[in-house]
Amino acid sequence: MASFASVCRVVTIEAPLILAAAQRAETQRLSLWDALILEASVAAGCRVLVSEDLQHGREYEPGLRVENPYTGLTPTPTRTRRKR
Repeated sequence: MASFASVCRVVTIEAPLILAAAQRAETQRLSLWDALILEASVAAGCRVLVSEDLQHGREYEPGLRVENPYTGLTPTPTRTRRKR
């Protein structure tokens, strides 16, 4: 199996990235943390960002689309305990 570093680009979070994320958070009405994830994804050259928190199918940046891995799954019904 390939190592993480050989298949993923590691992005260092530094001041310019944080400032860009703060701007994105303000203009797109996102939390700072979600905006920072988006900025890091752009910096890493990602085409797909897997997230259950961001809007499924939205292209936040040209070439960067969000996919929710749980979209389309049907919830498992909970069993209720019958009273005796």
